[in-house]
Amino acid sequence: MEAHLTDDEHKRKSFGRPRRASHKTANFTAGVAAILALAAMLLNGAGMAQTAPAQPPGSKLFAMQCAGCHSTVAGETRVGPSLHGIAGRNAGALADFVYSDTLRARGMGGLAWTAENLDSWLADSSTFVPGSMMNFHLADPQKRAAIITYLGELK
Repeated sequence: MEAHLTDDEHKRKSFGRPRRASHKTANFTAGVAAILALAAMLLNGAGMAQTAPAQPPGSKLFAMQCAGCHSTVAGETRVGPSLHGIAGRNAGALADFVYSDTLRARGMGGLAWTAENLDSWLADSSTFVPGSMMNFHLADPQKRAAIITYLGELK
């Protein structure tokens, strides 16, 4: 018959080898270690993706003010014509879009989309070219300038 052992003696008598942690305990410990390592990397900035280059300020304004009707992809027509390559182009010049007779005539008469003309158009399109199909007003000159700069980059 075996003598009664204390808890400490019983633990030491575990067949001469140390007790192993259960698989659940080992998995939990490994998971906690992985989470702590990830947290340390994030706090130190390691492993973080590079920040995307900043978009030109006009691209966001274009998305909010213009993209509902106009694309920046060459040849892609929406409600309005594509504005890809508009800088310097004559008004009403894209063959795949039906412009108002007034705008097409002004373009054939030499009206080109310079920064000054785009600014006047964006400020009040129906005043700049009466009879045009587009009716747009953007009062803020800084917003107009940002959109015009963005349009100038679409080549």
